[in-house]
Amino acid sequence: MEKVNLYFEVKDNKVIDITDMQNENFEHIEIETMNDFSDHVEDKGYEISDLMYDKLDDILSNNRSEEEGLFEYDLKTATSNRSYGELADMFSSEEIVVPDMQRRFVWQTTQCSRLIESILMGLPIPPLFFMELDDGKYEVIDGLQRLTTITNFIEGRPWAYGLNETKSNRPARLTGSVDNTIKGKAFKDLTTEQKRKIRRTTVTVIDFRQMNPQNNDAAKYLVFERINTGSEALNPMQIRKSLAHGKFMNDVYEYTNRIKKLNELYTKNAISKELHVEAFLRTYVMSKVYYGSYTPKRHGIKNILDSYCEENKENSLDESYFRKFEEKLNNLSDLFENNIFKRVKNGKYTGNMSTSILEAMLGVLIQNSDIKVDKETERRYLEYMEVSGLDDPFLSSTGSSESILKRFEVCEKVILGK
Repeated sequence: MEKVNLYFEVKDNKVIDITDMQNENFEHIEIETMNDFSDHVEDKGYEISDLMYDKLDDILSNNRSEEEGLFEYDLKTATSNRSYGELADMFSSEEIVVPDMQRRFVWQTTQCSRLIESILMGLPIPPLFFMELDDGKYEVIDGLQRLTTITNFIEGRPWAYGLNETKSNRPARLTGSVDNTIKGKAFKDLTTEQKRKIRRTTVTVIDFRQMNPQNNDAAKYLVFERINTGSEALNPMQIRKSLAHGKFMNDVYEYTNRIKKLNELYTKNAISKELHVEAFLRTYVMSKVYYGSYTPKRHGIKNILDSYCEENKENSLDESYFRKFEEKLNNLSDLFENNIFKRVKNGKYTGNMSTSILEAMLGVLIQNSDIKVDKETERRYLEYMEVSGLDDPFLSSTGSSESILKRFEVCEKVILGK
């Protein structure tokens, strides 16, 4: 296997960034597998999170199946120039749809003001990306902040109206470092010529529709991930939350936030990135994959979770599953205490908690809910969890069918003793 040059940044004894691009300020290592890196950072005494392992997995290109090859999307794409006035009307009349769980409005008033000033100055604005829906409406994929800013300014509403809760009815006004001739003004206070310019100025709109495969919205996730120009990068769970909105996603978030022990397993930073939510979702979906009630069309954790959430977004999540998840997590926590879901090396617990272990251990235990865990369970854990190199399904290519199968089989040995 070809070795990969890896560069990583350490701060306060924690690995906070990993890249395959040369960086003289980062530490350097040459590796073949994720275990090579894991062993190296553990020998150094560094801490590494699941988020960094996921990033490393992407770098090593293990999430793409070799037989799958380069996936091609059949997209119908149209480009047009539409006026801000037309877009504001479409947005207000809900012809342009904002996902229920899209990000809250995050722009500051100064950013909003500078956008309006740029339009008045005749400066170009980046294009907006929409996805065409079946009912003739469009879903915002990129440009929500700009579209909200322009619409609310024209309509004389607060900047964040419609996306953030606000008790104020005061119309948006231009503030900050904008020109003094327009500072402090709402849309109604501008000159007739300025109001006309804002409404009639056009912006490029790119809308697309996935034609093949039918009923597969995979392209939506990829387009959002690759072209999103928001002020902060979104991780896969946050993108999933935004695009696969519906009953299922609402239930996932509601139940996850009620599981006290799950929230305690993750740091505040990890919770802000919603990694605890993804852990719950992974347990639920990967169990269905292993036990045969869901067959994924593509490989990779991200692709599997995206597809499942999209296909089941209008289905409710059975509350009994939430209760079993919480009960079994508490059982494992009582047994393993601070060593819960950790890797095993040389017969001892090592490293941080692993979401891949959490997913499979809980998945097996929930499926076999009559089984009680005890000290014999822990003994088998220390014996069977000691896997390494390319055979480690908890670190290498965790989204491949083979790894999903292997890690559930290992955890069945631990839980069921077989």
